[in-house]
Amino acid sequence: MGCDIHLYVEKKSVDGQWICVAKDAYGGRNYNLFSILADVRNGRGFAGCKTGEGFNPISKPKGLPADVSAVVQEESDGWSGDGHSHSYLTLSEILGFDWTQTTQLQGWVSAEAFKSWDRWGREHGEAPKGYCGGVDGGRVVHITEDTMRELIRADDTESLAHHYCLVKWEMPYARCASEFWSETIPKLLRLGIPANVRIVFWFDN
Repeated sequence: MGCDIHLYVEKKSVDGQWICVAKDAYGGRNYNLFSILADVRNGRGFAGCKTGEGFNPISKPKGLPADVSAVVQEESDGWSGDGHSHSYLTLSEILGFDWTQTTQLQGWVSAEAFKSWDRWGREHGEAPKGYCGGVDGGRVVHITEDTMRELIRADDTESLAHHYCLVKWEMPYARCASEFWSETIPKLLRLGIPANVRIVFWFDN
């Protein structure tokens, strides 16, 4: 079953009260980001398949802040037991985190995806296109990278259609959550002093 985030933005008013300024401010399903924000789905994907070595999270889930805005409290109450791993982070905490650290990711790829990644993506630290956490089926055969290269060189088209290999690559945290950095962080920065801006969030699955 998939996991989604429900993320709200709060800003501290002049009288010191936190007010909600944005609902559902992030709509993506990026398990790498979920891992970084609150250790959710860390190193695991759909059905628990391994997706890599995991991330050092900014924080374990802290629950809702004691001074959460009434709007966000009401939204959280509406999820009842279906919401989990509630937490919050100020923009200062997010910006102060080491996003340059790297992690190892992994995925299963077809011959076509492997050829492209092995030629260029590996050297440039890119994820292969079309990888997945696992591939099963009656005709599927799991092989090593070396065997995949041999089949590609032999142009064994019948085998190539059903053989998959596991590949691994290193990537900095910031690139693992690139859309969060390119779309969400700029919006938060425009709201004011980082210590006075925070995200409050939880997950459902």
